[in-house]
Amino acid sequence: MNETVKNFIKVTFSAEIAFRLDKVKRGLSLRSEENLDELRSGLREIVEDRTLTLKEWGSLSDIDFEDEADLYRYLDDCYAYFFGNREDFPVAPR
Repeated sequence: MNETVKNFIKVTFSAEIAFRLDKVKRGLSLRSEENLDELRSGLREIVEDRTLTLKEWGSLSDIDFEDEADLYRYLDDCYAYFFGNREDFPVAPR
């Protein structure tokens, strides 16, 4: 995982921000095209390859998941919201 993606996860999925992903999505438009491409491809790689364990996720994020299936379902939904055609942001577990 590259530093751009790692930092994005740390900030975006912190307790203060994870429930306001609409603000994050608006902020993506302020990133350079190169940075946005790096983030998009890095997140897609994580979702497709399932390279992030629950333990690794827990060290980066304040959001807990019961299992990796739930984590990857959420990450896939987040990817669709940030970069695809999903209209509403996915709600993180509390």
